[in-house]
Amino acid sequence: MGDPLDSIAVVRHLRDRHGVQSTPPLVNQWARQGLIPFARAQGRKVYRCEDIDAAVAAGTIPPREATWLTSAEVVAYLSERHGIERFPSVVRGWLRRGLIPRSKPTGAGWRIRDIDVDRAVRAGDVPPPMGRRRRGEG
Repeated sequence: MGDPLDSIAVVRHLRDRHGVQSTPPLVNQWARQGLIPFARAQGRKVYRCEDIDAAVAAGTIPPREATWLTSAEVVAYLSERHGIERFPSVVRGWLRRGLIPRSKPTGAGWRIRDIDVDRAVRAGDVPPPMGRRRRGEG
């Protein structure tokens, strides 16, 4: 994974270049996952994801780099090692945010409890495709 983005620089860029006055949900998500430093002053503010997407597309804010897992690998591991047959909300979140590629056979309709995927990640066979999560998030 590349260097974390500086959330203050992201907010400044969006304000100065795009006239956006508050932090987008995507930046809040990165902050909660520890991918960018969390600034408390920004925690309660909200704006549209399109705004940060436009800033990233403009090339001034680099996209977050991630180690890619295929969703099939995640499902195979959880199924074979843990007998889990349904996808957790946290993995659906990874798919939506592009941290793991979406694959049609596993994209919709799978469910598992978050604690099960957390156990699998802690076992060391499935590396987490994101930064640290804090207790109570997911």
